[in-house]
Amino acid sequence: MKIPSAVVKNSIILIIALSFSTPCHGQLDSAFFNEWQLSAGHSFDYHDSISGKIKNTAWGKRGFTIYLSGDVRFALHQMTVAVGKNSLLIIENPTRIELNLRGRSKRQHALSENTFYQADMSIFGSRVSLTTFESGSTMTVGEAYFHDTVSLETRKYNGSWEYCGLEKKLLASHNFIEYISFENCGFREGANFNFSSLNHFPVFKNCTIKGKLDLSYTKIDSTSIPFFNTPFFNTPLPDSIDLSHSKLGQELDLTTTFLRKGINTCCLNLFETDASKIKLQYRNFQLYFVDSVHYNKKYYDGVSSTYERLLAGLKTNGFTDSYRKLDIEYHDWQKHFDSSLWIADLWWRYGYQKWRIVLYSLSAVLFFSFFNYRLYDKLQAVYPNDKLDLSHIPENRNLTIQTIKRYIAILLYTGIIFFRFNIDLKNMEFFPLRYSLLIIFQYTIGLVCTGFLINWIIG
Repeated sequence: MKIPSAVVKNSIILIIALSFSTPCHGQLDSAFFNEWQLSAGHSFDYHDSISGKIKNTAWGKRGFTIYLSGDVRFALHQMTVAVGKNSLLIIENPTRIELNLRGRSKRQHALSENTFYQADMSIFGSRVSLTTFESGSTMTVGEAYFHDTVSLETRKYNGSWEYCGLEKKLLASHNFIEYISFENCGFREGANFNFSSLNHFPVFKNCTIKGKLDLSYTKIDSTSIPFFNTPFFNTPLPDSIDLSHSKLGQELDLTTTFLRKGINTCCLNLFETDASKIKLQYRNFQLYFVDSVHYNKKYYDGVSSTYERLLAGLKTNGFTDSYRKLDIEYHDWQKHFDSSLWIADLWWRYGYQKWRIVLYSLSAVLFFSFFNYRLYDKLQAVYPNDKLDLSHIPENRNLTIQTIKRYIAILLYTGIIFFRFNIDLKNMEFFPLRYSLLIIFQYTIGLVCTGFLINWIIG
């Protein structure tokens, strides 16, 4: 996310204008604000709808807390210089900011009358904690830039974030969230919603998400998104999504998602989650498991179940290419517990690259023909083929042509042994034994290759 030069210049000492725009029900003396100093660790508490100005107020580095209740609109406006009626609030690093909202419940007032917080065009240079104390409050954050971690602590959150930039993680763990949406926001280190209960899956519109979107150990009642068919509307997938140990009330549709430029796949953790409720095109994803689980035989059944449920969903939806990609990954994981799968991988990539059989068969015939070139007279004595006897080849003064003719005869001899369905034991001399065993070995290898080729053709 590109940061304007004016923002960078003022990132150490943040100059923010504080204004209140709601109608005044209990005006406070503005002179009090002009002279009032808030010492470190103290709080600033409003209980009524007010309007006023704070001018040249320096707050301590130990942190401060602002408590809001009633019909209060609290706005922090970024200012580089004092202009007109705007007042200045100087915040020095490393200040810890806590913005706490004590809103009214829905039972008493409509949603529009609830307390909400709006950070308009603001810059926060240190850790920020956003808290709501009453259920039903709305919290809208707009045009804000956060240099440090943002913590969301709420009993019942309902709100949206618009035009925000977060350098560090958004921490929204252990919350009850009715609805949360992000529009035109940038996340440099992802967001955590783990151990939370959500009525709806978080919505991201026109956003950029780097890092991990952590939704592990969450309960998500609904995945239907109003007005959109995906939670990532015009938003590239994050680097990874953790949905492990989560409970989904509905099917989560990720089929229309796409990747951010520069990343090949979005890593997806679905361990101990009903993967059959995830609908996706797997070309954009790759399952992952934490190291302590992935190759631990103790969790074999859990990991295997995750693969198989997701495979079943891909097959049901007819996503053939996605099914193939995931099935290969599944077998790659299984071969760490079943050594025979290493052969299946090498031989024909678990049946998905059958062209390898043709390549291996032709390579085997060429290899054996070169090997047989020096032993051809002895092999003819053990298992003769009169039609390919070298005595039938006319002599040629050109040694190269003579050698080529000889090799072609031996190549045909080897191919007949390699690709035939049976071997005429009555026509075979078993001594010297090593030569007869060599012919039987080549025939056996050829029989295996022929069987796989026929199976491929019939299939």
